[in-house]
Amino acid sequence: MKQDWLWLFLKGLAMGAADVVPGVSGGTIALITGIYERLVGALSRLDIRQPFKSIDWRLFVPLGLGIVVAVLLFANVIHGALENFPGQTYAFFFGLILVSAWLVWQKITSPPAFAGTSPWKRRGDVSSFGAIAMGIVFAYLFVGLNPLESDHSLLTVFLSGAVAIMAMMLPGISGSFLLLFLGQYEFILNAVRGLVLPVLIVFVLGIAAGVLVFSRVLKHLMQKHRSLTMAFLVGMMLGSLRLPYREIVAAGTSLISVIAFVVIGFAGVLLLERLAQSLYDRS
Repeated sequence: MKQDWLWLFLKGLAMGAADVVPGVSGGTIALITGIYERLVGALSRLDIRQPFKSIDWRLFVPLGLGIVVAVLLFANVIHGALENFPGQTYAFFFGLILVSAWLVWQKITSPPAFAGTSPWKRRGDVSSFGAIAMGIVFAYLFVGLNPLESDHSLLTVFLSGAVAIMAMMLPGISGSFLLLFLGQYEFILNAVRGLVLPVLIVFVLGIAAGVLVFSRVLKHLMQKHRSLTMAFLVGMMLGSLRLPYREIVAAGTSLISVIAFVVIGFAGVLLLERLAQSLYDRS
């Protein structure tokens, strides 16, 4: 039991650190560490009429604690890394996203976690490759959009929280990037660093609203069209590589340094995935 809580806490740390970064999705981390479908299922069962009875405390407490701790700890660290070493930082993210897409591709034919899921398609199905292509195009075009100019009213903060959590639940679509697109990223990040409670409370309420709605939609897709949904997520991760690539080029970082940090990100995720599988096999 203690090992399970510790591992969920560490996964929460990784998800929280990823969610702070524009271009990296906490949903990607959840997927490659093997808790994505459990998390979506638990979120979809939340009921505002019976909030305490419907919560999977064994999952949400350690995972949520890890996410909160990571956001508070890494907000300054990642901000500093992006300010001082943008090319190397985005090269690391590039490697992380690339290997994550490959790992998710491997999971498309794994047994579904939701009871009643229809038989899944083979990885080589034309429909799966079509879903991947659609995901690539969608994410590629999305990350190329220019940020909007918007106010920082509490209503805007609430809506930003609701929309951002939808993106965070989807591997390949970064909630932080969506906040950046909505013109709220620096404002929310500064609120976290300065612990501006009114803004943070409204933002969390928006997140809760987004979770209640979108988790049910996502669970339905995973139940009825699992392989196609997973293939589309793979495509979104590949398409989202446009953002770190663009930042690497803009930073003018040396090729050797870029390759080194891509390899570090690639190897780091592989190590995390192997460790997760090892602990899963022992449990």
